[in-house]
Amino acid sequence: MSEDYSFSKFSNNSFYQKQNAHLIDMAGIGSGQRIVDLACGTGGVTKLILEKLKDAREFVIIGIDHSSVAIKLAMEDLKDARDSAVHFVQSQIEHLSDSVKESADTVIFCNAIHYVPDKEALLAEISKSLKPGGKLAFNTSFFEGAHLDETLLYYRKWMFKASRILRREYGLSPSRTQKVESRKHLTPE
Repeated sequence: MSEDYSFSKFSNNSFYQKQNAHLIDMAGIGSGQRIVDLACGTGGVTKLILEKLKDAREFVIIGIDHSSVAIKLAMEDLKDARDSAVHFVQSQIEHLSDSVKESADTVIFCNAIHYVPDKEALLAEISKSLKPGGKLAFNTSFFEGAHLDETLLYYRKWMFKASRILRREYGLSPSRTQKVESRKHLTPE
């Protein structure tokens, strides 16, 4: 079931593309670089990286995602990428240094860190995969303070409704003892 689901529709929204294009601009990528698009999904951010590098020379983009379906869709969507500058690898992102043997100049990680239970181990893995002085550029909307207190009731009601639909239509019930990984918000600590 999860293999049939992707974030393609969401990643094609203009607000999503604008936020990620801004992050890519801030990362300062350019000619001659190896760039990893971590948790690349169907290639929406990979496309934004390619657009940023349209006039650059001799660069490599490596998209990594755990989903074989998402990787296939990304490969199909970007099959005309010039000079084989884009490669895709199906792998758990937590195994980055095993998946990418050559160090990267930049790792771009858009809107997925909240899915990773052991963030410290992942950051250590990313650090091993970066060249000295390399950059990690990531974003997320799952951090303390991201949602105004005034909106919490709305989200709680929305989650209750979603839970009822999942139970009624699919026979699924969330575990009451475990917090959903994306609800474990990042903090400055």
